[in-house]
Amino acid sequence: MQRTLIRDLGANVGKKVCISGWVNVRRDQGKMVFFDFRDRSGFVQGVVLPGSMAMEVAKDTRNEYVVRVEGTVNRRPEKNIQADYQNGDIELEIHAIEILNPSDAMPFDILGNTSGIDEAVRAEYRYLDLRSKRMQKNMRIRSEFVRRCREYLFSKDFVEIETPLLTESTPEGSRDFVVPSRLHPGKFYALPQSPQQYKQLLMTAGFEQYFQIARAIRDEDLRADRGFEHTQLDLEMSFITRDEVMAAIEDMVTTVIESMGYTIKEKPFPRISYKDAMEKYGVDKFDLRTPEEKEKGILAYAWVVNFPFFEKTMSVNGPSPTTHSPCRFPNTSIGSCAGNILVTYTQRNMTLSATVLKRAEVPYVRTSRKFSKQFTEFWVSRRMSLRSESDICLKHFVMVRLRTEGLLLVLNVAS
Repeated sequence: MQRTLIRDLGANVGKKVCISGWVNVRRDQGKMVFFDFRDRSGFVQGVVLPGSMAMEVAKDTRNEYVVRVEGTVNRRPEKNIQADYQNGDIELEIHAIEILNPSDAMPFDILGNTSGIDEAVRAEYRYLDLRSKRMQKNMRIRSEFVRRCREYLFSKDFVEIETPLLTESTPEGSRDFVVPSRLHPGKFYALPQSPQQYKQLLMTAGFEQYFQIARAIRDEDLRADRGFEHTQLDLEMSFITRDEVMAAIEDMVTTVIESMGYTIKEKPFPRISYKDAMEKYGVDKFDLRTPEEKEKGILAYAWVVNFPFFEKTMSVNGPSPTTHSPCRFPNTSIGSCAGNILVTYTQRNMTLSATVLKRAEVPYVRTSRKFSKQFTEFWVSRRMSLRSESDICLKHFVMVRLRTEGLLLVLNVAS
């Protein structure tokens, strides 16, 4: 018999059906055994009546067993209808149960909210945590959001493009994860910190509007809201102004969120300067909702504008570096770099020395010097003067990446 999804049982009243899924709850009442079954589409109650050939198997079936069940869909008596529940007006009279896979006792209760369970336990039994209602809901909401974003962008003549995961290291603000090359010993790929690395190539190739739902992989210190990798929706547009970009994104978010049944507190989104946000809220990631609005599930969005991309402090070399990404320095010469760079690799308690170029006329200098078998490549990127120390005059900061280990060391270079 062909499988029927649980959500479709209401259209099969009076018919024999076959469902497959998990035992969500089992209630043995002696002469009768009740079950709540679940599959990807929902829940339904089933009952094994006295004298049924399925009774013996029903007595041995436990929660989280994977089963195939055959039975007849019956309409519930009026007094037993549960209007607030899916399939609350029907019941599956069970004729046969086939145990596809038994289950051990659960290490924690997956029927409730698992967010309070120790994270180490949840990670060890991740497949069980993902069965919980909260995690199932989160994953499906994310999937629906991504799908609707895609549909919106396609309707606006965007092209979806995938860019490589194995790429070259770029002088940006985050550390890279590196992958050794089997075909080129001593050489390494870098996993992308951000999906914008191919932006200039694609823009000049004539892809005026494209998007990616891309993974960004960064070797950064872990926080509650930051891991080694995340997914981001990256939009790139040509011949566009800042206000047009903001309008496009705001319209996409509004359209997608409201189509999913959510309410947005304020439209258009308020624009708050970075300065005002820090003075009023103390952070640039604030929440405009009241406790009552949070309880109702109302969502709020805002633009934080006039972010201080460059700090105000001036040095002999011009403004201090960007607070966001060091790949956006002004295109000025850094002058000469005399002397050696001292690289200290503390984890192995070894010290290496390497001489860089005598003069760099561009903001970023790439060079390769083989100074040991273990470390064959490094790259140098300029950072303007940030501070000085009493024992040495610092004019430049130089970042050296040991490509074989994926480390980033910020070193002082004396001029």
